[in-house]
This record gives sequence, structure tokens and C-alpha cells, in this order.
Amino acid sequence: MIKKHGGNVYKFAKENHIAVSEILDFSANINPLGLPKGVHEAFSDLESILNYPDPDYVDLVEAIARFENISSDYILVGNGGIECIFLVAEHLKLNRMLIPVPTFVEYDRAYSKYGQVEKVVIEEPFTLDVEKLITKLDSCDGIVICNPNNPTGHLVDRKDLLKLLETGKMIVVDEAFIDFTNDEARSSMVKYINDYDNLVITKSLTKFFAMPGLRLGYLMTSNKALLNDIKESRMPWSINAIAAKAGSLVLKDEDYISKTKSWIKEERQYMLKALRTLDIEVFNTEGNYIFLKSILELDKKLAKYGIMIRSCSNYDGLTAGYYRFAIKDREKNEVLLAALKEILWKS
Repeated sequence: MIKKHGGNVYKFAKENHIAVSEILDFSANINPLGLPKGVHEAFSDLESILNYPDPDYVDLVEAIARFENISSDYILVGNGGIECIFLVAEHLKLNRMLIPVPTFVEYDRAYSKYGQVEKVVIEEPFTLDVEKLITKLDSCDGIVICNPNNPTGHLVDRKDLLKLLETGKMIVVDEAFIDFTNDEARSSMVKYINDYDNLVITKSLTKFFAMPGLRLGYLMTSNKALLNDIKESRMPWSINAIAAKAGSLVLKDEDYISKTKSWIKEERQYMLKALRTLDIEVFNTEGNYIFLKSILELDKKLAKYGIMIRSCSNYDGLTAGYYRFAIKDREKNEVLLAALKEILWKS
């Protein structure tokens, strides 16, 4: 069964009898600055779809290599970060994968297709105990960690991830939201790709660059056997020509990247401070989203205001009353805060 994700505005509109255009969608963690100019430029070149895409996506891979400052030999692109997650699971074929929960629900689906999954529940305040994980790894072949974690926003310290790598087990790190952190250069594990062939990193371009409908992501590893295995058996042309061009262009947009980092640094602190004045338990976050604990059915109450947030009750390790919502621009954030104040006052 496919578990519920955020961002299904069509279902929300139907259930609440409103137009999609009237919805304030805080359920999907997408950059509110809108599309970078590179996306518009890619769509202006419709003649490009007269030809098949480059099967090796050389321009896109080289743009990623420059952006990440690693060799292009270590990069493989995919139809969204989610395809990369499933490709890694399919070709690693680990007998037993350790997954700290709560976390992104698709890891369980991906790895349980090819082996067993062992889950370890991380209790409030949702910080990882690396020594406990190392002990658990004795009976597992690898671990997958979302960093910063979705939905909690917790960022695992790099030195803890290095301890996990030293076990020699496969360490898969999903850095889909790493570029929203205060200092991704000191948080990302990309600089260690060349040093550890038991390290795999997956990333998404669609969240930071606000283009989830284009589906674009990539994985990075120095594990040549894994890369070759995927390349030899995967479906060709999984990324369309427009998405590939858009990706190669947005990664060069330094102005957009700089404005995004300034926005999230300011707005994240503003929202954390504002929410803590309400009757809400708010957890520290390094993502572009807020994770909190509040009254039951808060999502349904906000739906009456046309506001869509993510209930986290279907995450392993969580119960009803936990929620996640994206950080938007100041105007939309103020609308959400006003609705929350009114709902909590009535409660």
C-alpha cells in the first residue's frame, strides 16, 4: 500500500470543496521563492523534445559535479530523489537494513522489497543515539539515515555519521533537505565520498529549486560496483530533456541559491519563535519545515481555513497529534499563525 504523502492538493480540494488555487499548501516542503529562471529557460526550448535526451545526461552530471565539488564519475541521476532511493535499494540487495524511525516512509517500502527491514524507534526529542545504532548494526548490513530528518528536522552530527561509516556497513544518507541547513558545507557527507565506498548519498533537486513536478534527483557514491550495476540494468532515458536542462541551469543560479539561504535562515527562526508563544510543542529543525506536537485533528481544523498541513500519524514511531508543515514566505506564514491562534484559542 502506498502511504500518504504531503502535497496532494487535488484530493484536498475535492474533500474540502474548494479550488486548488485557493489552497495554502503547507504539507509539501517546497521553496516558496518559486521557479528559478533556468526552469523558464528550459521550457522555452521546446524544440529539444524533438530528440531523445542524452542517455548519459552529461551536461546535467557535470553541473552536479561542479555544484557538489566531486568527480562526475561518482554521480548517477534519476527521476527524482525517490527513484535513486529505490535504485540503491534494488541493487544493494541487503539482507537486513536498519531504519531509525520516524523518517521518510519510502525507505521502508524500498528496502523491504529486497530484504528485511529492522526499525529502531527514536524517542522524543528525536535525536539519534549513535552508539545504540552501532550496536544495532551488528545484526544488519546497512543503515539509511535522512539528514536532516523528515519529518523531525533533526540534523545528525557529521562525526556521528563518520562513526557509522567506520563500522564498514553500508551507510545510505538521504540529503534531500541538506541545502536548507544553516551550513550544509559542514553538515553534508559529500566530501567523504572518495574516502568511503560504503557511503551512498541521495539528493533531490526538486525541493530546493521548487520544481517537484519535474522529478529530478541524483545519487553519489565511489562504489563503482554499485554504480556499474545500476547503469547496466536501469531503464534508459528516465529523465526527460526539459527536466535535464532545467537541472543543469538551476545549479548555476547563484543568486537564487543565495536568496533561498537568506530566506530560510531568517524565516525558520521567525516561525520557531512565533510558534513557541502558542500552546504548541515545537521541535528544533534544520529543514525548511517545522515539526510539532499539538491538539488532535489540527490538520482537519486548519482545512476549514483552506490550509493544508501534514499529519504525521502514519509515520512509524509517531501517533496522532504530531504534524509537519513547510516554512513559506512571511505573508503565508502569518496566515497560518493567525489560523493557529484562532483554533487554539477556541480549544
